[in-house]
This record gives sequence, C-alpha cells and structure tokens, in this order.
Amino acid sequence: MGWSTLVLSIDGFGGPRLILDGLMNLRRKLPHLPVILVSEEVRFHDFTTERMALCDVTIRAPISGPALELALAEAGANNLIWQARAAAMQQQDA
Repeated sequence: MGWSTLVLSIDGFGGPRLILDGLMNLRRKLPHLPVILVSEEVRFHDFTTERMALCDVTIRAPISGPALELALAEAGANNLIWQARAAAMQQQDA
C-alpha cells in the first residue's frame, strides 16, 4: 500500500525557494501522489493549480481543521489534472 497524500511542512527546509528542485523531482517520480505544502511564509491558502509543478495545494500555517479538509479535497482533484499533464509531457518526450 502506498501513500495517499503527502502533507509537507516546508519551513524547516528553508521554505519553497530552497527546495524547488526536490519538489519538482518528487512530482516527476510520483505524479500520482497528491502533495500539500504547508508554510508560514505564504500569504494565503492556494487551492488553484498555479503551483502544479511543485504541489497540488499550498496552505498557510497554522492550519485550521476546515482548511485541512478543503486542502485534502482540492489536492486530490488538482492531482488528477497534474497526472494528465504529466502523461501528456511524457508522450511529447517519447
């Protein structure tokens, strides 16, 4: 059995700018894994596909229960879009 969702607090890693390569590598290797990033450095929750190359959802810490519930739901939906894009990119590279 694999993971169903990765919730990663990135502040301990130096924030999003310092771990960009690692996040992009994770997305390429595990496109089916919904990724939620948590940080005090972001200004607001982002449930859009704007950061899709890095994650499915970004939420601002501290996290409330309702925000986490919404993040989990949106991450799953956004990840389906990411999987389709990743598959299309692989076909283009082939």
